[in-house]
Amino acid sequence: MRLNLFWKLGFAFFALLIAVLLPVDFYAERALRRDYESAGFEQLSAIARIALANPPQTSSLATAPSAPVDRLALRDWVAKMAASTVRVTVIATDGQVLADSQSDPSTMENHAGRPEIRDAFAKGDGQSIRYSVTIKRNLLYYAVRLSSAGAPPVVLRFALPLQTVDQAIGEFRQRLWLASIVMLLVTGTAHFTVVFGSCRPAHEVFSARRARRFSPH
Repeated sequence: MRLNLFWKLGFAFFALLIAVLLPVDFYAERALRRDYESAGFEQLSAIARIALANPPQTSSLATAPSAPVDRLALRDWVAKMAASTVRVTVIATDGQVLADSQSDPSTMENHAGRPEIRDAFAKGDGQSIRYSVTIKRNLLYYAVRLSSAGAPPVVLRFALPLQTVDQAIGEFRQRLWLASIVMLLVTGTAHFTVVFGSCRPAHEVFSARRARRFSPH
C-alpha cells in the first residue's frame, strides 16, 4: 500500500513539474531570443554608424572597382570593419556584391532581392533574420545606405551569426532542466521519507487492531 501511494504521489508531482517547466521553457526561450536578437541588431547598428562615419575611400563604389588600388582599398576597409567579428558586405544598386569579408564577391549571387538590401535602398536602412546561402548559417542582418556626391548609392551590410543566440538559449535550457532534475530528486527523496514515515504509524495501528480482533478472549 505504501509503495502504491508513494508512486501515485510521485507521478503526480512529476506531472506537475513537467506542466510548469514546459511553459517556462517556451516563454523563457522566446524572451531570451528576443533580447539577444535585439542586442545583436543594436550592435550591428552601432557598427554601421561607425562605418558611415568612416566610409571606404575609393574613386567609385557604383560598380566593382576596376583599378587594383581601388580593389585593395575596398578589401582593406571591409577587413577593418570585419575586425569587430561581424560579416561585412558592400552591395551596388543593381545588387552586385562589390566586396565581402568572408567570401569571394565574384562567386556570390546577386543581392538585389534580399529584404534588408531592398529596405536599405528604399528607406535608408533595413534588417532581417534569415539563412545565408553563401556561408550556410542563420544570420542577423543590418544594412544601411551609403550615398556619395555624384555617384549612385551603395549598401553596407553587416551580419552576426544567430548561432551565438542558439548557443546561449541551449545553455540556459540545460541549466533549467538540470536544476529541475536535481529539485525532483531532492523533493522525491523527501517525499519518500515523509510518506513512509507517515504510513508506518497507520500500519502499526492497523496491525494492532487486527491482532486484538483475532486474539482469544
